[in-house]
Amino acid sequence: MLMPNIYSGQRGPGISERRGCPNERSKFVVGVTRARYSCHVVAAAEKAAGPAHRILEKAGLAESIFENPNSMTTIWQLGQVMRASALWTDNLDIGWDAAEAASLEQYGAFSERLFLRSALHERLLAFCRQAREEYSEANFSVRSHGRKIFFVRASIAGEDIEARQTELYVLSMMLGTIRSVLGQHWQPEQVSMQTFHRPDTERHFDTMSTDLRFGQRETVIVIDDIDLARSVERMLEMDVNTRSYETSPDLIWVLESLIRLYLGDSRLGLNFMAKICDLHPRTLQRLLREKNITFKELVARQRFISATNVLKETDLPIAEVSSMLGYSHHAHF
Repeated sequence: MLMPNIYSGQRGPGISERRGCPNERSKFVVGVTRARYSCHVVAAAEKAAGPAHRILEKAGLAESIFENPNSMTTIWQLGQVMRASALWTDNLDIGWDAAEAASLEQYGAFSERLFLRSALHERLLAFCRQAREEYSEANFSVRSHGRKIFFVRASIAGEDIEARQTELYVLSMMLGTIRSVLGQHWQPEQVSMQTFHRPDTERHFDTMSTDLRFGQRETVIVIDDIDLARSVERMLEMDVNTRSYETSPDLIWVLESLIRLYLGDSRLGLNFMAKICDLHPRTLQRLLREKNITFKELVARQRFISATNVLKETDLPIAEVSSMLGYSHHAHF
């Protein structure tokens, strides 16, 4: 199988380039994800090659994201972190390394809800439901056929390098969820991957028992009937279609989540927000006009809410609170 030229921007099978996909662009939906994923990738890059200031700068991220990994950033920013980290470290599997360094138990509410379910089938369904709270463009499903289960992540948008890292991270989480029930040494019967083949990928599997397939349309882990019998035989006939969880988050909610992350950052403004949302500033203005609100009003509202909370919960001086929230002078505050 021929490997695509990953440095030319050539796309591999099953991976679509976000900017080149008219259907995606025409929706003007801002994809968001938890900051923790960027944090994990940056941490893996720093472990391999030292301080990663350039990676954060390229993605428009401040170092403060490490203080609140549960906050929201854009998927465009995560893509920039993925790509820059892979190229900087010369490691085209850094997405896998980043995921393996993070325990599945360290994902906050996601983990808590996931581990409430003891049976494998229930746990996979919980993963699909909660994935959208972690990554708004994620499209996971669980399919049954005969006595097998197919754990699926639909097509991942992005150029080869960043899409590869996203898929490796996702695949690690999917495997971790299954192994949390069946044991850490469990090996899948078959794994289909959207990315291109690299020998390094094979070291994560027992290739004597796992059939690895590359360049596929979806990421799929096949769980055979022997494993199903161990935990979920009584649930095999359930309808496990998860398409009802594909609704994208509201634009205002997305922007407010991002504004809170950058309240004390001098870069906060319409142009900067449009950049990290991968939109033209005029497009963002138009979308806000349709919601009958301006970007300045959104920022003012979030500053007011944050200021109220800070003043209630701390004894910090007014001038310090003012500076923390990005006011040029405490008199304005």
